[in-house]
Amino acid sequence: MSLITIMGLERLSHGVPIAPPPFRFIGRHLRPLALPITLLAIWELLAHAGLADARFVPPLEAVVARGIAEFDDGGLGFNLLASLERDLIGFACGSVAGITLGLAIGFSRIIERLLRPVLLVHRQIALFAWVPLISMWFGGGEAGKVVFI
Repeated sequence: MSLITIMGLERLSHGVPIAPPPFRFIGRHLRPLALPITLLAIWELLAHAGLADARFVPPLEAVVARGIAEFDDGGLGFNLLASLERDLIGFACGSVAGITLGLAIGFSRIIERLLRPVLLVHRQIALFAWVPLISMWFGGGEAGKVVFI
């Protein structure tokens, strides 16, 4: 019997699929987790071996305990909701502006000729280069954060 591979599935010549070995399935799904698990293990070793200052590299259990305490106090939940609100407002405003401009450019040659050079120039500016400009124009408050999003 010969082995035939079709679209990554191995089959014997008479069409019976060969089940992949379990380690291949496990390796395929655990490979993306290898780097994060390794980094967490190094962090934990540094924290417990005393090789790093506890102020900068605290043990993971201390970080988890602090996160749970902050969530129970309501501070973390409140801040998460405030960030989510900013994200949703920024996304909604950006979506409305983008869809409106896109439709206008798509339906009107005049608007396309007027806005295309401006949009092409703005596309070349890096995302984080906008941070100082937005801070100057809108300040560091809620408006600046929403505009940046």
